[in-house]
Amino acid sequence: MHRGYKFKTRRRGPIKPAGPKRNWEHAIDTLLLSRYTEAYIESMIVLGNSQRTATSRRIMIRRFIVWAHERGLSAPREIPKPILERYQRHLFYYRKADGMPLTSGSQINLLRSIKAFFKWLTRQNHILYNPASELETPKRQKQLPRGILTVAEVEAMLNEAEPSNIMGLRDRALLELLYSTGLRRMETELSSKSSARR
Repeated sequence: MHRGYKFKTRRRGPIKPAGPKRNWEHAIDTLLLSRYTEAYIESMIVLGNSQRTATSRRIMIRRFIVWAHERGLSAPREIPKPILERYQRHLFYYRKADGMPLTSGSQINLLRSIKAFFKWLTRQNHILYNPASELETPKRQKQLPRGILTVAEVEAMLNEAEPSNIMGLRDRALLELLYSTGLRRMETELSSKSSARR
């Protein structure tokens, strides 16, 4: 560093006070849709649904309420079938923070929650007809399981059961049966319970 060199410093300006933040949660809670949602969730719990199911249903319905509020919709009577179809298209084209779309399972769950909510609104006579009654949900995509074993892993698993003794022969036969038929764990448990009863 050269002698006499001075670092340039920037004087910090005064900190501006933060402006008033809009309380979205409070704004959403005051909507008629939100008040009906809380009554619907309460009825779910009264009818024996678990708290976890009710909480999940509330989250999914509130997501729709926020979307509707952004479009100036706050009451159930303002939401006909075309609006619900717009919401369905919104879910299809929506992209998460990582750029990935919602899975078909997520879209189905969100739409089923809305359908159940509007069905309850109709039964409670809050609206004259159910706009979601004919809303078609997308087909669930069939995907292979994530944890598929490689050929080497399958061979290593089968080699664990040595058919040199009677127990090893039994284990090897069971492993080959499971691998060749693709039996699920639940199916094997049910079959073992039924054989134990005999």
